[in-house]
Amino acid sequence: MQEYMKFWQKQKPTEEEAARLVDDATEKRSPSSSELKSLAKHNLNLLKAKQTIDTKKAYKPPSNVEDRVRDITVQTCLHLDPKSEEWRDVTFNDDPTIKFKVLSKLIKEFSHDIPSSNMHQMNSIQDAIQYFQTEVSTSSSYENLEKLDLPRNLNLKLEYTRFDPSKQATAFPGQDTVVTSLKYKRKYESIKCTEEKSGYVNHYYGY
Repeated sequence: MQEYMKFWQKQKPTEEEAARLVDDATEKRSPSSSELKSLAKHNLNLLKAKQTIDTKKAYKPPSNVEDRVRDITVQTCLHLDPKSEEWRDVTFNDDPTIKFKVLSKLIKEFSHDIPSSNMHQMNSIQDAIQYFQTEVSTSSSYENLEKLDLPRNLNLKLEYTRFDPSKQATAFPGQDTVVTSLKYKRKYESIKCTEEKSGYVNHYYGY
């Protein structure tokens, strides 16, 4: 009963206190220009990584791949001598359990998954070493050309040239530039230069 009375005897906050509480609860810090640029760059990289249906994760092999593979192989296959090179001769054809244990530990060690198309081709430790020494890039061959020292008369354009009739001259007068792809609609805006009027055919304007 006393707790019930304390609840109703509690003083209500004043208008200033209530306004301050609302401001504190709804206050949102606007992102800085550097944060906006970083977010835009991150979103652009996500779109570039989705160029193909087959998505893959970038991987750069470390310099000590063989040493780490050796340690895991010796720890898994207890009969091997750590000081010898016999760990290089381990094969997976005779015992699939060894293959499962070794490759599972290697995937976790390098944070690099093995797709099924490569998994069934790995029959020995040498195959595993070769796989984990291979770099995986998410950029296309065309994008990699931009990083090379190209001749002065060769120019690459990775971004599309967009013509907006309301801002500049267009190469397609009287034609709409419609982006139909669900993926690229987030990156490129469709440009409408025609308007529909009831009872008339589409009329061009601005030309």
